[in-house]
Amino acid sequence: MRHLQTFAREHTFDIRHGVTVSSVTRKDESSFRIVSDAGEFYAAHVIMAVGRDTEKRLPRWDGLEDYGGDVRHAADFGDAKTYAGRSILVVGGGNSGFDVCNHLSGVKTGPVWFSVRRGPSVLPKRLFRFAVHRLSPAMQTLPVPLVDRVIAATQYLAFGNLVRLGFPRSIHDAATRLVTDKIAIPVDDGTIAAIRRGQISVVAGVRSFEPDAVILEDGSRLVPDMVIVATGYGTRSLADAPVGSNPGLWHIGLTPSFTSYFHKTYREATDIAQAVSASLRR
Repeated sequence: MRHLQTFAREHTFDIRHGVTVSSVTRKDESSFRIVSDAGEFYAAHVIMAVGRDTEKRLPRWDGLEDYGGDVRHAADFGDAKTYAGRSILVVGGGNSGFDVCNHLSGVKTGPVWFSVRRGPSVLPKRLFRFAVHRLSPAMQTLPVPLVDRVIAATQYLAFGNLVRLGFPRSIHDAATRLVTDKIAIPVDDGTIAAIRRGQISVVAGVRSFEPDAVILEDGSRLVPDMVIVATGYGTRSLADAPVGSNPGLWHIGLTPSFTSYFHKTYREATDIAQAVSASLRR
């Protein structure tokens, strides 16, 4: 905290903590009107740095409103140690679902069920002690269909045939989904090992809820202590115009890439700072 305070003071940044912005609209050709619970502000440039994952997505399953059990979104996962000894149903085989299971794999839980609808395209955190993310810059330069095949080959080399562990057959389109649908690629850091030793079981997708149970698409009935919904996020924009259509309005952190999130946002922040600086010199 002291470092951040020193940084702000040296650069004379006017930082307002605990302020909630409700809208950003165009005041005139050269400025924006920002409405917040601390009053109105006006600025020539507005940088939307709220990120992509701002809205929790929860499917509208039949019977969910009458379900009496504990249901929470992956965003509210909290400390993995609090799940010790409990039975858990994790719904969603994407990045969030694997991340939740990665954390649970290091805790002595009760039975954990991993509910998935499609075969995963998942990368190991390390392959033969090599950090796989180090290949990301090279992957960024390759054609997307080729990256799909590279990810598929890496997955098979690391885990073998995941169908044998109960997963549906994979389509192997991880790179394509990242580029076209902005869906992050799952990373395994303990989930597959937990499945192999029986702590986590792969089950079918969720069909509906009853007051005291969860019904899967294959008719199975589960009664977990809690349900963790890892079905993704949406993005809520406070601005009155879409990305790229409003000069002076900048967005950062909305586009995932094969490189790390911090590497990507650092490049975006640098580009925005240079563009804003150039506009002020005109």
